[in-house]
Amino acid sequence: MESDVETLAELKKYLETEIEKRMKEVNMLKKFLRVIDNLLVKKSFVRASEMLKGGEVPHMETRKIVSQKTGETLAYMYIEPKRVRIVISENVIVDSRSAPFRSFFVGRVLEPLRRKDVELKKMGKISDEEAFNYDIILDGNIVREIILENYGTGEQLRRLEDKLRWTLETAMKSLRAETRTEDSRYSDYYQEW
Repeated sequence: MESDVETLAELKKYLETEIEKRMKEVNMLKKFLRVIDNLLVKKSFVRASEMLKGGEVPHMETRKIVSQKTGETLAYMYIEPKRVRIVISENVIVDSRSAPFRSFFVGRVLEPLRRKDVELKKMGKISDEEAFNYDIILDGNIVREIILENYGTGEQLRRLEDKLRWTLETAMKSLRAETRTEDSRYSDYYQEW
């Protein structure tokens, strides 16, 4: 009986160690994919998965989303006729749980557009292929990309771009304020010594 418990404990420890190793491998593979995808975007503006499908590459416009306050590039927009891929700049850190992103951009900008098209689908006015949809690609809790399908008119896209700019600027401002607060907390602590 005691040796069974020891064996089970050893097996459990082994499995936990293996899972941890595999998780590290998966995380590293995801990083490699992100680097490769970013390089492909910069070099060809076409995802590898789209290149492998063959056929004609759709016309794509590229835009930068630039901070109106600092002039830094916040994100890149890769615009196709019915799809926009927004890649957040590496130096921009936006937590998907932050209020500017979750409550404002998702809750007050993207979700109402999606819900409106869900209603239009129910009434038979548009098909699934015509409905607005979005996908948010995360690295942990950090937003890396936003994919918008069937975003509407050019004017609608400009409004989305402006709202995303505000969201990114506000999220970065909040992050910088938190960092300064933490730094000052630590400096107060060290001054006590």
